[in-house]
Amino acid sequence: MKSLLFLHGAHVPHCHATVDKALDYYSLQLMLGGGVELFYDNDRYELNSPSIWPGFPGPRMRFHPRASSDSWDHRYIAFTGPLSMQWAAEGIIPRLPVTLEQKDAQWLAHRFDQLFVELERPGRWGQAWAVHHLEAIMLYLGERTVTAGKQDPPWLESVMEELGALNNKIDYAVLALKYHMSMATLRRHFRSETGVSPHQYRLECRIAEARRLLVETELRIQEIADKLGYQDVYYFSRQFSSFVGVSPMCYRKSRQI
Repeated sequence: MKSLLFLHGAHVPHCHATVDKALDYYSLQLMLGGGVELFYDNDRYELNSPSIWPGFPGPRMRFHPRASSDSWDHRYIAFTGPLSMQWAAEGIIPRLPVTLEQKDAQWLAHRFDQLFVELERPGRWGQAWAVHHLEAIMLYLGERTVTAGKQDPPWLESVMEELGALNNKIDYAVLALKYHMSMATLRRHFRSETGVSPHQYRLECRIAEARRLLVETELRIQEIADKLGYQDVYYFSRQFSSFVGVSPMCYRKSRQI
């Protein structure tokens, strides 16, 4: 099962924040009150409530309250991982802001709030339910925004499967040749479809599997590192910490019931 890593999220009823950054992850921002001025690089949008807009790797995203509104009612969730990249490849994560009907906005707000509650639960089931609520949000958005007839490139699913087979050592040059591409072309096309490079996607798969093993098994950290192909447990721990924000041991303790 492809996994997600939730990075942060909250409900801020009176948000005054100014955001200006290029993301290396995905996010959704839901606004139920107030107004926002939004930019993706130089493309500008004036948003009224209720609206939802995405963040994704690539453009520099900027947003702040509109001149006519000093704050807005803000729910947001930031996430990464193999499942988010699959959604991006399938076009389910929108690339533009979406204006909402009031009833749909209330439904989405309820889903966001349920997601936040589940993220506070320890153990695997809170995470599973949080993924469920985010997937419901994505299906709602995908149904309304995905272009009819959009199809993934024929090679994409196979490449993602090979990158996600963590017991196999990957030679990226050989992988590219298998699909009749140079390494540079494969990297460019894969990033265009998913928002990340093939190497980054494989790292995301590794960290997702590490998180699962830490929560669902009693394997020692060394055993998990070995299982995922790391020759150095200390390097595994550093890489895990850089992705998740805490060490493998702290992550395991935080998810225990």
